[in-house]
Amino acid sequence: MSVAQGYPLQSLLLKAVLFDMDGVLVETEPVHAAAYVIAFRRFGLRISPEQYTKAVTLGGSRVDDWFRSLGGEASANDLYAVKDAEFRRLAGESLVPKDGVSELIEELVEAGIRLAVGTSARHSVAVTVLGQIGLLDYFSAIVGMEDVTRIKPDPEVYLKAASLLGVSPGEAVVIEDTPNGVLAAKGAGIRVVCVPSALTVGSDFSKADLVCESLADLDLMKLEGLLRRGAVAQAERHNTKGVRHMAQVDDTIRDSLEEFVSEDPRNVLPAHGNMRIYDAPLMAFAAAEDPLFEVLKRPDVIGPRHRSPGEWLKGAKTVVSYFLPFTECVRKSNRMDGLPSEEWVSARIDGEAFNNLVRKHCAALLMSLGGEAVVPPHQDSFAIVDRRSNWSERHVAYIAGLGTFGLSRSLITSRGTAGRYGSVITTLDIEPTARTVGTHYDACPFLVNSGCGACIESCPSGAITREGKNTAVCSEYLDNVVRPKFRPRYGCAKCQTGVPCEFARPG
Repeated sequence: MSVAQGYPLQSLLLKAVLFDMDGVLVETEPVHAAAYVIAFRRFGLRISPEQYTKAVTLGGSRVDDWFRSLGGEASANDLYAVKDAEFRRLAGESLVPKDGVSELIEELVEAGIRLAVGTSARHSVAVTVLGQIGLLDYFSAIVGMEDVTRIKPDPEVYLKAASLLGVSPGEAVVIEDTPNGVLAAKGAGIRVVCVPSALTVGSDFSKADLVCESLADLDLMKLEGLLRRGAVAQAERHNTKGVRHMAQVDDTIRDSLEEFVSEDPRNVLPAHGNMRIYDAPLMAFAAAEDPLFEVLKRPDVIGPRHRSPGEWLKGAKTVVSYFLPFTECVRKSNRMDGLPSEEWVSARIDGEAFNNLVRKHCAALLMSLGGEAVVPPHQDSFAIVDRRSNWSERHVAYIAGLGTFGLSRSLITSRGTAGRYGSVITTLDIEPTARTVGTHYDACPFLVNSGCGACIESCPSGAITREGKNTAVCSEYLDNVVRPKFRPRYGCAKCQTGVPCEFARPG
């Protein structure tokens, strides 16, 4: 009798298992490497299998990006067409599932567990390989390289796989064989088992929840046990009446985001010597029912199109708001007169791409803690009309107590104004951060007692005067002066750098 047959299946926490393919289900990495060596040579580039393994298998680079960095001029489609043909020729009929794969999959399917593949291989190649080893029909979803915008270690591949199966990250387990795959799973808020392959054995898998030598060592009970240990840890954040210990959840989210921002290797500007973009974030929590969210709907604030948390997520209880301060290097680069610095416009736009990863990480974490989570800027209904969005993360940060507004309309936090904001709405009921300010502008010396006014002098467009900020003038400057020089990047923020509120609250 299998474990599945002897287990109370109706009580399972586990709903899905997400597999990497190459190195986990089947040993194809050497075949991929050999096929790419031939494909690169066809287009005039000589690489070795070891170079491919270092750059792609272990390094996490997209093959087409690596190809172009080496001087390759052929299109990605042409490169992949040659590689795929060579892969099929080299693989022939020799591919077979790795030890323990078939038995584990059969047990999981018998228990009603849904299965998906999340791979950095091309979708068509995954279909071919899974079909050849007789496992294709077991998988309800396949997410390949071309199905996502960013490959591992970005969590997108596993977030998408879970979504296609209709499960939350807290209901799934990932099985991986590479450090980048482990990071992708952890970034998605999913527990992960690592089964090192011949190419990755000896790598650092300290972030994995469990490490096994072979899939033959795994069964339904062990995978279920991973989720149940997580559930016990989550239960410890509740008191005896079942009410969540708010301070512990607060600390869990805060610590996780701080670790993500400080350790993730994508928090840099590669075009500027890997200059670090953001320092550790500030974080605060707002109640979804805070009456100030309705105030934002007033025409003299943002307008009636601005949506409340409950309009984004039914049952919303809390809004997690954070501020990512730019590093000293980024801020210092923009203190000179005239046009913004190259570093600043890169941090403004490329840094927002990393901010999107922080948002995804936060949402995945909230879901792993048992709540639903929505990132408004990532929804199809998010819109910006006349430079006003239907979810202003700067105003959300004010409501959460992160800061107050200045003459330039920037939010002045305890770490200043120079940075970016993010937010996630959740059904978790977390204690709101107390707003300790008296008015919505009490951190700005000019608005309090007509002092300072440094942002008036620093604004190159003349948009900021003693009467306030003229957004039309600011926008005209950005569109007609800045964008033509830096397109597709843009930005200015001279009112946020080289001023007293750049990196601290004045006074």
